Amino acid sequence: MSRSRLARIALSAVLAATATPLAAHAQQARVVTAAAPDAERSALGRKLAEVLNSEALTLAQADKMLDQTVPGLAASNPEMAFMEREHPGVLKAVADAMRPIIVEGTRKKLPELWKRLGAIFAGGMTADELHAALVFYQSPLGARIIKVMGEDSDFSQMLSERLRNDQSDITEQGLRTGLMKGAAGVINRLPQADILAIARFMRTPAGGKIRELTPQIQAAAVAWGNESDPAIDTQIEQAVTRAVGRFVKEHPAK
Repeated sequence: MSRSRLARIALSAVLAATATPLAAHAQQARVVTAAAPDAERSALGRKLAEVLNSEALTLAQADKMLDQTVPGLAASNPEMAFMEREHPGVLKAVADAMRPIIVEGTRKKLPELWKRLGAIFAGGMTADELHAALVFYQSPLGARIIKVMGEDSDFSQMLSERLRNDQSDITEQGLRTGLMKGAAGVINRLPQADILAIARFMRTPAGGKIRELTPQIQAAAVAWGNESDPAIDTQIEQAVTRAVGRFVKEHPAK
């Protein structure tokens, strides 16, 4: 397993993990379309995409991935396990080396995600439904849902499977598995009144459309996250190589 492969998987996971609509309510994928979106619906769809996949939420996911998931991956790969055993702390050094590049790369790529997801929302929802969804997700309850989804979603299994299979691209199933843990957190951590309010929203036309569109949203997020940026990949590889060399020199094997 090359360090560049680890970096590519981590970056893809951070990027694709931005698909936050209630994963627990996702239905079988089908194309949902309304009339061709006008300027109002296009703007509302873009706004909804930004609310559900904010820069702050995405960068928090990046921190979680780099602080918690990557350093714990040694058990998933013999090469990493050996390197961490010989030089304890080296995987954290790898994560720290990737961080500023992943953060900056994510910031640059987010507008394209908002554009793509916004088009899905605008194409599948009426203006009234989009307004209703924005009111819900921008409310205190909506903010709580998004916060818990971000905190409790767990993509460690997805990264481990990619490492074991020596594959850098992530999958929709891997993304859904991680998001389902976030949805479980919503159910387990929010009070009963919030759960009932969520259920009521999901029975509205707007909630129903969100539920139906979720598979399309997740597929688009995975495709976006798996798109390689050679410049970013090169920067990560170089930064990680320097960090590992420096760490090994400063912390020789005993």
